Amino acid sequence: MTDTTCKQDGCERPTIARGLCTKHYDRARNVGDIEFGPRTRGRAGLTHAEIFAVTPKCVTSTGCIEWDGHRSQYQYGIIQSKSFGNRGAHRVAMDMALGERVPDELHVCHRCDNPPCVNPEHLFLGDDLVNVADMIDKGRHAHGERGGGSKLREDQVVEIINRYAAGGIGRPALAREYGVSPACIQKITEGKMWRHLPRPARPQNAPSA
Repeated sequence: MTDTTCKQDGCERPTIARGLCTKHYDRARNVGDIEFGPRTRGRAGLTHAEIFAVTPKCVTSTGCIEWDGHRSQYQYGIIQSKSFGNRGAHRVAMDMALGERVPDELHVCHRCDNPPCVNPEHLFLGDDLVNVADMIDKGRHAHGERGGGSKLREDQVVEIINRYAAGGIGRPALAREYGVSPACIQKITEGKMWRHLPRPARPQNAPSA
């Protein structure tokens, strides 16, 4: 006689599909794993780590483990939880690797420069300065005319920097010539804008401007 009871250990309810009773079949279908406790019907009560564990992932030829769940517009994996809020999948991966929650003030950066990757071996922690330096090093920092709000091209800014550094012209005159405000010229010459460009020293005897 065929055994018609649920295959889950300790459960004697009758099966309805795939050798599971209604309770365990629904849990397997909604959660992806029948081992979670009774509170995990659907994903509403799951922790970030539990959702991470049951979400599909893809291993690439470069060793990246790519998140195959919900992603942000920048392709970072997002774990969505009504009970615990949303959290980046790569941050949860680092939480699990460290055995504790990564402090909110720290960034989880990618050595592989692959946003959906959640392989802890490809991740490292850094503060704001480390994160920005990593972005610039990988060419993802929108500076200068790539920032979208610049009225000047990079070659024009180089001219402004060099002409001001030579000492033959002041900021107000440069502002009028290039059609920007004196405050803009001041920020450029002081390195507060277009910071990635080198700035020669201005002669000490140059007229103040």
